[in-house]
Amino acid sequence: MTQILRALMGSIPIILLAASRLSAQEEPARNPEAPLPQFQILETKVTQLPGRKITIHRVADPGLPAPTPPVPVASPAVLLPPLTPEQPAARRVAAPKETRVLLLTVTHYADNLSYIEWCPRGDAAPFGAWSNADFNALRMVPDVEISPGDIRWIMFPFFISKATLPGPVALPQLPADGLGFIVVKGDPADVENVNPIAALHKIYKEKGAELTRVWEERERERLQ
Repeated sequence: MTQILRALMGSIPIILLAASRLSAQEEPARNPEAPLPQFQILETKVTQLPGRKITIHRVADPGLPAPTPPVPVASPAVLLPPLTPEQPAARRVAAPKETRVLLLTVTHYADNLSYIEWCPRGDAAPFGAWSNADFNALRMVPDVEISPGDIRWIMFPFFISKATLPGPVALPQLPADGLGFIVVKGDPADVENVNPIAALHKIYKEKGAELTRVWEERERERLQ
């Protein structure tokens, strides 16, 4: 034990020297020509504690230079202009007053021929219709808004099943000047419940080619 203590005591000067060198490296460089600050001791207070003594000096102002003011940091750029007092109210007026979810069941039989069913409300009987729209393309439509009524219908992600027509079933005759669907289950005059399907087909009639292109491009990326 005595040998270990002697070895440790012998290494203390080396440890202190290494610590002082590290401390000197961490200190910022000082201008050697700058005079050291002189501290005038005004009052000294000594407190005796068990095993040690604490000395506190109160000194006069040494006249140190004022600290360098911090460099102002530029505020981040505002991407959007602030809203005017009228804009939030206008947006609230323009927003739909009600949001509903449209659940669709799609069965694809042939090119330009699918049978769809939807249930607008939980307590309502389902509606059914034949459609010539490409519902793969209509997957790209997240929602539709109906006016008047101010209702926003969110398209629930639907699965498209494929089937063949059972037996010699005559193909439905869809009017060429219509939106591309004909209601065969439910009341076609129930405008509130038929309107979201009409709006969906109106979008397809106007932007079907673009929706198909976007769908096919997404499928290519997914397969790659």
